Amino acid sequence: MVPPGSSRVMRLHGYLLFLLLLPLAAVSSDDESASDPQALLQGMAEASASASFHGLLVYGQSNNLDAMEVVRLADAGRERVYSLTGQTREMLRQDGHTRWILPRERTVVLDQGQRKQPPGAISQEQIAELPEWYRLSFRGNDRVAGRSSRVVDLEPRDAYRYGYRLWLDKDTGLLLRSECRDHDSRVLEHFMYVRLEFDADRVRASAEQHINDDGFRVLDSGSTALSEPDERWLARELPAGFRLIAANRRTPPGADEGVLHFLYGDGLAAVSVYVTQTPKHELEGYAERGNTRMAGRTIGEHHVTVVGEVPRITVERVLEGIGVESSQ
Repeated sequence: MVPPGSSRVMRLHGYLLFLLLLPLAAVSSDDESASDPQALLQGMAEASASASFHGLLVYGQSNNLDAMEVVRLADAGRERVYSLTGQTREMLRQDGHTRWILPRERTVVLDQGQRKQPPGAISQEQIAELPEWYRLSFRGNDRVAGRSSRVVDLEPRDAYRYGYRLWLDKDTGLLLRSECRDHDSRVLEHFMYVRLEFDADRVRASAEQHINDDGFRVLDSGSTALSEPDERWLARELPAGFRLIAANRRTPPGADEGVLHFLYGDGLAAVSVYVTQTPKHELEGYAERGNTRMAGRTIGEHHVTVVGEVPRITVERVLEGIGVESSQ
């Protein structure tokens, strides 16, 4: 599982790895009508909202590799994610509410903020704009989790975002596999389903909570959406294509002051901005942690941190435009 603000393939025998690295199959003439990258991305967006399934997924970033069980029940607006490696944990989403169950801490954390979007979620408007920021190309056919898939590449047109290779299910449009690549084509982050089940009854049965949290303490993250965010903390130097997606305030239990959170993105790349009061031992300047890039500075009695899985130039540019008076 990948909690907010944080990041976490199975080891394959040499023969299987060799098979996975074989070149993508050539496109047959029967597939030519389904080779339009934008049309395939539109199908992905529709599937992210309508597909119900039970799957096993592996996720890798830097030297970390995690496996998890993912269940999505689209008609009920429900999603469950259960860790299969590392610390036992479970996440449930229902109608915009998120519930994190942490057995080691015997704690349940509630997040009532804006619902996180599933992989592949992107608006039709963002898809229409993608060719301005990325070169889209159809790479051919492949197989993921035993299913036929179509492969789309998105190569960045500037230095402010990374590239992506997406594997989309031929039948449903569901995003089966994804790679985030830097400008030297190195894979920075990836995930891949290794098993998928679409039987409605089995999916529904798998959507129920797995961990018994009786007796756990319950903490509310205190997240509330901001309808009119303070313009002082809005980024004014966004790379082309990035826009404000969400703004909220979090006031965790026991905290005297809240944390402002602003999320910006272009539909694929995303950057978070966090604003806190009375800065102590906060980041000043630039730092990296795995594939995450961070930049921070103190502005008066506040501290601003910009975080994202984007190039360094992006987080630094966003930071430069925060706290700057509007020219209008």
